[in-house]
Order: sequence, then C-alpha cells, then structure tokens
Amino acid sequence: MNSDGLKVFVSEDTKPGTVITVISATDVDTGDFGTVTYAIDNKEGQDAGFRIDPNSGEVSLTKQLDREKTPVHSLLVQAWDNYHHGYSAGQSRNTWAQLTIVVKDVNDEAPEFIEVDQGCITISEFQKKHESITTVRAIDKVFRTHLERCYVTT
Repeated sequence: MNSDGLKVFVSEDTKPGTVITVISATDVDTGDFGTVTYAIDNKEGQDAGFRIDPNSGEVSLTKQLDREKTPVHSLLVQAWDNYHHGYSAGQSRNTWAQLTIVVKDVNDEAPEFIEVDQGCITISEFQKKHESITTVRAIDKVFRTHLERCYVTT
C-alpha cells in the first residue's frame, strides 16, 4: 500500500452500497503473518459515510454524498497483517494511506428567484420583439451565479 496517498473522484449521485475503489496491500510473509486485513480509522461512533471490506479492500459508500455540504472527504485507510490472530498479542504490523475522496458535482439544485417585480408590467402594442421589458434575477444555489432573462416572446 502506498502511504503517499490515494485520490478517488466520485459523483455525488452515486448510490450507497456502491464500491468506489479497491485498496490493495501485499505482505511477503506466509500464513497468518501474510494475511492482510483492511480498516478505516474512524473516530469512535462516527459514520464517515464509507466502509472498507476487511478482506477484499473494497471501499463503498454507506450514505448519500452531498458535494454542497462536503466536497472532499479524507480517510485514513489501514492494512494490517496477522490482524485476527496477532493484534491483541502485539504480533500484527500495519501500514496506512490517506484516501482522499473528491465529490463531483451533479446538477441537483434548482436556481432561485431573488428579484421579481411583484406588480404588473405594462407592455405597449409597439413593443419590439426581443426588447427588454423587465429584469428577473435568479441565483444558482451552488455557484451563486446570477442568471438574467428579460426577453419578450411572441
């Protein structure tokens, strides 16, 4: 396992239960001393939203991602040898890597109107097609990008 770090890009609409990457470590020892067990170092009782299969190293989602709330997750992934038989006796060795999960955005937020004239707008019969009659402003929740639409359509 490379302790320099790993980076994975995952779309925020990925379903819980989906395997997003596989961590792999090898140990040249034989028997129990060469058997690798994987773990994620979570704070006690905290569900980081990810789990790792202790035998295969498959990392999967346990809950829905939300890029707007948490755009990047950082996990400490561990690989232990002889974990089942040697951990409590101090005969287990480990290594670790930082796993960075970058959440890719999907278009899941609708824009909101922030400026809309509440009164009536009078249009002359001489109004030219595509000539501005009013300005309506909307803002995208994610990027806070102002959108303007102000065309007469006939």
